[in-house]
Amino acid sequence: MYDILHPFSDKGKNFLMLFLKRLQ
Repeated sequence: MYDILHPFSDKGKNFLMLFLKRLQ
């Protein structure tokens, strides 16, 4: 789980991108 939330990991970047898109 921590791997996904890590800001510098590819999974983290993808997760953040999807999260930001849902906010807009």
